[in-house]
Amino acid sequence: MEKIENKKCQHVTFSKQRDSIFQEASELSTLTGAQVGIIMFSPDDDKAYAFGHPDINTITDRFVAEKIQPPTEVEKLIQTHGNATMEKQNLELAKNEEFKETEIKRGEELNEKMKDNGQWFGSTSIDELNFEQLVQLKESYAKFKQNLETEMKRRSSMNP
Repeated sequence: MEKIENKKCQHVTFSKQRDSIFQEASELSTLTGAQVGIIMFSPDDDKAYAFGHPDINTITDRFVAEKIQPPTEVEKLIQTHGNATMEKQNLELAKNEEFKETEIKRGEELNEKMKDNGQWFGSTSIDELNFEQLVQLKESYAKFKQNLETEMKRRSSMNP
């Protein structure tokens, strides 16, 4: 790795890397429930930038304090509730990602099937379609709308 001599380029690079690192730390903290603290110093003016979850003061106090106090019952309860909520959100995220992947694969399969059957209209202007193709396209849109509404109702009933 080479040091960047141009101060403007150095500042821009640092800002981008700082934002990226803070974003990664935030995602890590959200996904795992870890407490994270990061302090970075700008190379051009030695200004400190900090990120922490739950907050930087809580994290630094744990390292500065002579004796680490065990968490209170309230803190334990908050942590337990936070972990349960996070696990629920992670499960929902995994289900949504799985559903998304399934639908992407299904869409690709349908595209191939429609191309093979000569039913694909994606690259054709709607003005160039004949009556039969327009009826078929209308039916496809109606079925898609129905499936979308059904899925939206299903998901809204899962998350009241």
